[in-house]
Amino acid sequence: MGKPWTGEEISTLVSMWPNASTSQIATRLQRRYFCVYSKAKQLCGKGLLEAKNTKNTRLTSIKPDLKDFDKVKMD
Repeated sequence: MGKPWTGEEISTLVSMWPNASTSQIATRLQRRYFCVYSKAKQLCGKGLLEAKNTKNTRLTSIKPDLKDFDKVKMD
């Protein structure tokens, strides 16, 4: 199991996701690509990100309440 996600890291992921690649986010957060992708997928499942219906499926940012991050920091 990797290190727990901080609220700041999750906030960065959410804010960068619509315009940055997973690789760019991973580099910024100093985390592995798969960890970032997995966390984004998890956040989508919890309603903190939503999926786009495009050929190149990506998740897009929504504006979650910061208290929601407490629930996913340790996931």
